[in-house]
Amino acid sequence: SNVKVTRFLWILVFLAPSIAAAQASTTSQNRTVILEVAAEDFDIAWRQEYLYLKVLSDGTSECQIVMRKSGDMRFEKADIRPVKRSLSEAELEQLHALLAQNDISRLDNTYKQRIAMMLDAGTAWHIRIPRINQTQEIHVVAFAPDAAKAQKRPYPTALLALGCTIEKIRGKAIGETIDTDDECRKVLPAQ
Repeated sequence: SNVKVTRFLWILVFLAPSIAAAQASTTSQNRTVILEVAAEDFDIAWRQEYLYLKVLSDGTSECQIVMRKSGDMRFEKADIRPVKRSLSEAELEQLHALLAQNDISRLDNTYKQRIAMMLDAGTAWHIRIPRINQTQEIHVVAFAPDAAKAQKRPYPTALLALGCTIEKIRGKAIGETIDTDDECRKVLPAQ
């Protein structure tokens, strides 16, 4: 009887890590990515990549804030600080509804900068929206709705809604009040 108990305890010792790993993967499988935006700040001489925004199915939003002590970004190593926030149920429902729109799923793969002929500095977004059949990817360079409209090259309404929503969620996550473009005020739900 003591041999059986000892054998059982040894089995538990060896299986416990496997059981814990299986439980952890089940938990992580319940939280899936519904929107991910990688950002790349750039100019002629440097590039800095970071997580602009990730939203999980449970409403968790994650961002990275790039912080530098001086103004010269090319030669200084950046401190990247992660930030997490939970979206409200209403915010999560609005995001799900937006991502489910046919106009969003039909957006082009690339939207180049629309406010000047040549762009040598700015921020590019690499947006990923996991779909049932495949992941939708959208590359946006220098999202600037008001400037694009002023140049008579406005964004499609679906891109405008998606980009403005991304900025709004990130702004709340990092605790910054985003100076929302007039074009964004037209497409964002009032809260």
